[in-house]
Amino acid sequence: MLRLFVNGAEDAATTTTVVPADGIGRVRIGRDLGINGFQGQIDEARVFNRALDAGEIAGLARGGAGPP
Repeated sequence: MLRLFVNGAEDAATTTTVVPADGIGRVRIGRDLGINGFQGQIDEARVFNRALDAGEIAGLARGGAGPP
């Protein structure tokens, strides 16, 4: 399940089976290799070693330190 959160609230969700063939594919934030180039700014991007639940994401949006 892939979920998009905006300001701590879930905005969209979809299921996906796409997995990098090597299992360690690159993470790209704000980059599209096609014609849909990102025209904006990314602020406070973080990468975690596990999926966060909705409560943890909402806490981060409120300025919390986030999970360990």
